[in-house]
Amino acid sequence: MNPYDKAHELAREIARSTECQAMLQAKEAVKADAGASRMMSDFEAKQKAVYALMQAGQDPLPEQVDELRTLMEIMRQNTILAAYLQADARLGQLLNDVQRIIIDAVSATRWEES
Repeated sequence: MNPYDKAHELAREIARSTECQAMLQAKEAVKADAGASRMMSDFEAKQKAVYALMQAGQDPLPEQVDELRTLMEIMRQNTILAAYLQADARLGQLLNDVQRIIIDAVSATRWEES
């Protein structure tokens, strides 16, 4: 058994999953709505700026964090964006679960002092 082949097989299964398919449909719905698409792009740009600061070891300004929270609340009130955010969360949960399963299996083989 080749782990790389299994990883590719897993990736194909995840791509065919209901979670991934729902995410793709939600993404297309966002792209089809100009207002939702602009709002999502604006949010992602501001989110990337905050993450970049954090990656650089800096704290984002409280105003930046508040703005992201406010934008997220506004996005949740938009039915198209709310569906996208829910689909994104479900796909993220699937990926986290798969990662946890793999880490749990591999951690038993790693050297850990008792």
